[in-house]
Amino acid sequence: MKDTTMEKEMTYEQAAARLEQLVTLVETGEAGVDELAAMLAEARELLAFCRGRLYAAGEEVRKMVDSIEK
Repeated sequence: MKDTTMEKEMTYEQAAARLEQLVTLVETGEAGVDELAAMLAEARELLAFCRGRLYAAGEEVRKMVDSIEK
């Protein structure tokens, strides 16, 4: 994943909360049609960010488990 401002300033929890907010806006109809494309693009970036963080955390756990088992 490329180095973005999102990676430097946002935590996983903040990104997940923003995703929830975007979903709520869409589900409740509070987002206008003109806003949907921008919101979907933001959601895609947030999902990629969250997946990256989860993958990195999983790798750290695997490394710790491997070092304990050795």
